[in-house]
Amino acid sequence: MTSIDRTRALWALLSRRASSDPASFLSLIRRLGATDTTTIVHNFVDEHVGQHRAAAWECAVRDLEQIERLGGRFVIPGDPEWPADLLAAMSGVDATPESMRPAGLWVRGRALNEVLRPALAVVGARASSPYGEQVTAEVVAAATSRGWTILSGGAYGVDVAAHRAALAADAPTVIVAAHGLDRAYPNEHRQIFEQVAQTGALISEYPPGVRPVKANFLARNRLIAALSDALVVVEAGLRSGSTAAAARAYRFGRPVFAVPGPITSTTSRGCHELIATGRARCVVGTEQLLAELSSSVSEPA
Repeated sequence: MTSIDRTRALWALLSRRASSDPASFLSLIRRLGATDTTTIVHNFVDEHVGQHRAAAWECAVRDLEQIERLGGRFVIPGDPEWPADLLAAMSGVDATPESMRPAGLWVRGRALNEVLRPALAVVGARASSPYGEQVTAEVVAAATSRGWTILSGGAYGVDVAAHRAALAADAPTVIVAAHGLDRAYPNEHRQIFEQVAQTGALISEYPPGVRPVKANFLARNRLIAALSDALVVVEAGLRSGSTAAAARAYRFGRPVFAVPGPITSTTSRGCHELIATGRARCVVGTEQLLAELSSSVSEPA
């Protein structure tokens, strides 16, 4: 392997270990100050791989070969498309596994520096209502008409409604996955995942082969928050993943918006709480949303 390949393989090894043992990775980052990435990689390998170095190395190489077979790539710090400015929001926030930067990003689709700027995260309930899906379609149509990329998690409900609306508008959309990019979750959305890979991008911090588990979805919320320039919650329960993503986006300094619904709707209570506590601005219509987005974030020329 060339020196460049070796560096990427080291980061791939780190990515797999960090995703399965984030506490150890975070401990090393704290100790070294996250300034010398090469030192971080080598120290992590020395401390947490040890005598299993050869097997771990082979695993990292297989991960890189598999993402290539899928038509994708592994993006690491220093690459031209590495979203350093977006991920910078994660530094200085409480140092926990839930807020740490990813060790790398596994990607299928367009270059991240092209497709992510600017990006509007549209998230919400998996058990979305017809009202929620209609509002999602309207928000996406309005935002994409102004050149925004739509970012979400590929899940049931509001997520997939947002991706479908963007695809229908021939606009780029991005799925941030909670698993390796050799699969789609839910499996019923495999066609959507493939369409998104062709026109936008699939992004994951997890190497190929990693299955979707609860902890991954919780961690994925922070990436949705960090990789977007603003976030809209359409419908959400009080303790949902969408409200967690909104809370993280708020802490990252992103503009957060929430769509109100009937006070009797359990799928709107999370939105109402975000608005009532001042962590989200109330969406009263798409024109108002676009105006506030325009005043908060630089739109594409």
